[in-house]
Amino acid sequence: MTKIPYIRSLRDVKSVSQARIYSIPKQQRSVHLDLYVLAREKDRLEKELFQVQMKSRLIKKRLALSNKRMNELLQEIGRLHQGDKGSKHGQAVKAAVKKMQIEY
Repeated sequence: MTKIPYIRSLRDVKSVSQARIYSIPKQQRSVHLDLYVLAREKDRLEKELFQVQMKSRLIKKRLALSNKRMNELLQEIGRLHQGDKGSKHGQAVKAAVKKMQIEY
């Protein structure tokens, strides 16, 4: 029983151009055709690289925003704990509650 190699995604499967399978036999194929096929593959890979770089920049920007927000919240928690030290143990700090009458 043969084992199937581990494939992480569909992109890991070899395509026809990667397997070097062509519809035209090598004896009848010209160098120009090979050059054309390789140029198209190069263009496709450059576009994919550009997309990956753009996505990487976006992820880094979102990560920086998330780190900034986490630091702000940690500072806020630190300020709340410093304010609680002045009050008696076990008592919560009560904030003013706004009340509004609603007529139905």
